[in-house]
Amino acid sequence: MTDWNTARNGMQPSQTVATNNPWWWTCAFGHDQHTTVASRRRAGGCTDCAPEDRVAQPERTFDRARQGWDTREAISPTLRNLDDP
Repeated sequence: MTDWNTARNGMQPSQTVATNNPWWWTCAFGHDQHTTVASRRRAGGCTDCAPEDRVAQPERTFDRARQGWDTREAISPTLRNLDDP
């Protein structure tokens, strides 16, 4: 954790446990933030910095088209009218 502020947190990151407590972070550009690990990970680093300057840029490997959640098959027109004589 390169942005972990040991002086303000009073301990090393290895001395903590997973909690929802906010911690102090200082980025390479000097921005101080008091936020949780989950929020920090979700943002990919310092939210005051531009996205391209953040510590960890999340990779976006999916496209906005069909995302695979709809697995239904198209129903043929002959099967739709089974109740009609």
